[in-house]
Amino acid sequence: MWRSLLLSAGFVFSVFTLIAQQADVDVLRFYTPDGAPYIEVHVGYGGGGWAAWEREGAWVTEAELEVRAMRGGEEVMRRSVVLTSPAASDSAGAVGLANFHLERMQMPGYGDYRVQVSLRDLVGNGLISNVVEVRCAGLDRPTVSDILLVQAYRPAGDTLPGPFFRSGYEMLPAVGGVLAPGGTSVRMYAEVYGMDGTGDSLCLLTCAFTDATGRPIAGTERLFRRRTASVLPLFESLSLPPGAQPAFVVVTGETRTREVVAVNRVPLRWEVQETAVASGGERADWIGLSEALRMARRDVVVVMNRD
Repeated sequence: MWRSLLLSAGFVFSVFTLIAQQADVDVLRFYTPDGAPYIEVHVGYGGGGWAAWEREGAWVTEAELEVRAMRGGEEVMRRSVVLTSPAASDSAGAVGLANFHLERMQMPGYGDYRVQVSLRDLVGNGLISNVVEVRCAGLDRPTVSDILLVQAYRPAGDTLPGPFFRSGYEMLPAVGGVLAPGGTSVRMYAEVYGMDGTGDSLCLLTCAFTDATGRPIAGTERLFRRRTASVLPLFESLSLPPGAQPAFVVVTGETRTREVVAVNRVPLRWEVQETAVASGGERADWIGLSEALRMARRDVVVVMNRD
């Protein structure tokens, strides 16, 4: 079964399932400072249904990730990488890891793309694959990037920027939009482009929760006054009303008179996660959204990338 929700601006979250194998995949669209579009493919996988093998006295899982982009029926980009889990002392330990990988890909210009994401279990030979639609429109008007839900973060410090670096922080995505029930807040990151084209020196950025019909949930909106610029990052936390499980997080760019000129939203999935999603970085004391996530930092492990 394949579940996906496609928003007009391009964000997709999906759940792959084949027999007992599972993987969460996000395809998010951003732009470089000079306006060139790129996508990030976030993959989280592991658990029951995946297979491990013994190599050099340790057990690992291996999966091949392939991303293909088609435009107008023609393949314009392809990338394939082999992902190797951290080594474990036995097969159960290797299979039990939740693995995370981020692949960032520059798109060859503006346009509508069909992006095929495939993940093959190289040990068990299972294959999970599907195609999502991604629109990389030109920045001829203000635009909100796709919205990254952040599971954990930490200041980047003096280390060289890695694939998880944004606006001075390393951010671990909540791949698949999955959030654990019982949390008190949701942290998100987005970029708003082109607000300097509104003809004003000031603008407003907002974020809020909505219900499944798109109706704003009272008391959840946060509003930020900013000087206009070509790129405005927004890294903020929204407090959850007691007992609420909102359907969406919405980000808008507005004029100082509250005219909405750009908007995007991301769906939320409220599910219990048995294991922590692995980052692609070193073990660290992540600053998270909840005490449960901080306690799970021991499970934040490296996923090796072999071209």
